[in-house]
Amino acid sequence: MFAKLLGKLPLGESGQALVGTAIVCAICAIPMINRKTKPGHGLFDSEKPQEIEQAQDAQRKATLGV
Repeated sequence: MFAKLLGKLPLGESGQALVGTAIVCAICAIPMINRKTKPGHGLFDSEKPQEIEQAQDAQRKATLGV
């Protein structure tokens, strides 16, 4: 079905392959784009997750007696 749709495009075989590959890559990227992550939970985040920061703050306050 997908090949039939690409075959109707006014492109050569390499152009159809390019368009097909771009569509498949875009479909595969949708979950990565729509993902809602909390601060610190991302793939390349350098900061700590918010829960860890809060736990460390609470531990510091308990240690200092504040």
